Amino acid sequence: MILCILLSSSVTDVSSEPDGLEQAILAISGAAELEDLDEDEIERYRHFAAHPLPLNFAARSRLVSSGLLTPYRAASLLDYRQRNGDVLSLTELAAVDGFGREFVAALAPFVSLESSSLPGQRLRDGHSYEHEAALRSSAKYQNPSKAGERGEADWNLASKYLFTLDDSFEAGIAFKEPYGSPHSHPEAGAFHCSYSGRRWLSSLVLGDFQCRFGQGLCLWSGFSIGSLDRTTAAYRNPTFVSPYRGYDDSASLKGAAATFSFGHFNFSALLAHPGLAASNLSWYCRNGQLGLTGYYCPTGAKISADARWNIQGVDLFGEFAFDIYNMVPAAIVGARSSIGSYLKLAGLLRYYPTAYDPSYSGAARGSTKCSDEHGVTLLGDWHSDGYDHRGNFSADVVYRPSKRPEGPLSAEPLQIKLNSLWSWQVKDWLKLSAKALYRYRGYDQFIHRAELRSDLVFGTDDWSAGLRCHAAYSSSLAGLVYADGLYRSGVFSIYGRLTAFHIDKWADRIYCYERDVPGSFSVTACYGRGLSAALVAGLNLPCGLKIHFRISTLQYPTRDNPSRIGKSEARLQLTYRCRVSGRS
Repeated sequence: MILCILLSSSVTDVSSEPDGLEQAILAISGAAELEDLDEDEIERYRHFAAHPLPLNFAARSRLVSSGLLTPYRAASLLDYRQRNGDVLSLTELAAVDGFGREFVAALAPFVSLESSSLPGQRLRDGHSYEHEAALRSSAKYQNPSKAGERGEADWNLASKYLFTLDDSFEAGIAFKEPYGSPHSHPEAGAFHCSYSGRRWLSSLVLGDFQCRFGQGLCLWSGFSIGSLDRTTAAYRNPTFVSPYRGYDDSASLKGAAATFSFGHFNFSALLAHPGLAASNLSWYCRNGQLGLTGYYCPTGAKISADARWNIQGVDLFGEFAFDIYNMVPAAIVGARSSIGSYLKLAGLLRYYPTAYDPSYSGAARGSTKCSDEHGVTLLGDWHSDGYDHRGNFSADVVYRPSKRPEGPLSAEPLQIKLNSLWSWQVKDWLKLSAKALYRYRGYDQFIHRAELRSDLVFGTDDWSAGLRCHAAYSSSLAGLVYADGLYRSGVFSIYGRLTAFHIDKWADRIYCYERDVPGSFSVTACYGRGLSAALVAGLNLPCGLKIHFRISTLQYPTRDNPSRIGKSEARLQLTYRCRVSGRS
């Protein structure tokens, strides 16, 4: 195992966002690394980093729909506010039942504790509103595939505008023209208007929205974690109805949705294109929740019942669903608990019949669907006294009835995935970590796949430098290594990376997260024998204008594979944010 140097995820990326934002995203989402997330999910967290959730003013539906708090934590916070008043510090928040010091440290970049109860603070006079606009443009040049031919140039464009009023009303619109578009006008877009209230009308969304109920078996739009590695990834946090803030509507529903609150009950109803009608009724208490969900559309209908309960620190959760059109059931159940002070364990069982329609559902893992899967997962998180050593491990076994081995293979349609991650905080500026993964897939052409990665992390608040190595074997040995560096001041930041990879077979491809301008997200599947370089710079001006620039190139010097064609890309993003408070 080669020891490498890697830019620490606890250091802010070049977008000049709060320190440790990437680490906070991983802790809240339950993902082990950014490769397990997608662009829309990253954008959701960045939205709350720029527009913190007001914990002392938000109603239960808004606390839950943010996705930052579990229903249990939201109920616990509301109970604390009712008995003790507003939360005035992060230390006080950590003392609220269900939060804790470690979770609050991860939550801090996404929330605010503004309060009318602070000594000497006056109630807000008038209204406050905020404008935010972003414009992003990219140009790409692709090398010629044959000698004598001309290379191809292409460009894309994306823009977004968001208006908020008093943290209760929000309106946004976005447009996007992707690479390869034959038109000169945007091909995709999204818009929404939303209202968040503190009385019986908790939320109202018109336009593009997301809805996530239960554990995802019946109705769940948008993101699922790429793999199950941490114990927090075992269960889903239902966010009910929330506005969609992406650049296009590929991961959203379009229509109208509302959530109503009556004491311990929430009722959500929605109508969406094309002909989808759905509703959910949930009951909350301090220790858990119960819910009923159903939907109908021209191509299918489902109903489900879900539950989540906390019994003396043990989380029990699950959902049972029934596909009315195909007359088949599906189920998912799990549990999560601390074993002593240093170990957390979680288990997950899922039963998705082959005939179960996966439409409008969200599987526990992003690489699968809620269909043709019978699986069991064991997850564990551990740390030493003082948190100098920490890690996680997982074992996932999946049986897929419809899969049959091809050719001479006689193995069962079974997949076994083992994963382990360990890190050691040697010094405040030095961190060592290692990751090992093994996958057995009996129905694939290449049954076995193994990966090894080792990282040595060092840096300060202002600068960092690093080197990573990643090796994989499935059909042949493959490897990737990159060196990077970061310098960041209060106004200016710059990040650079050099990457080299030698991967002859597509079956041995290595996925690698790439830093980009804020709101853009890329996980590249590295394949071939190539070199790449990227430079990202950011400038934050006092007037509220942020300028981010990225230039990158990917080349295949050996030309061992004619199908791999080099390319270069430049991207520029301008973001302007203006907030006005006081009398309207």
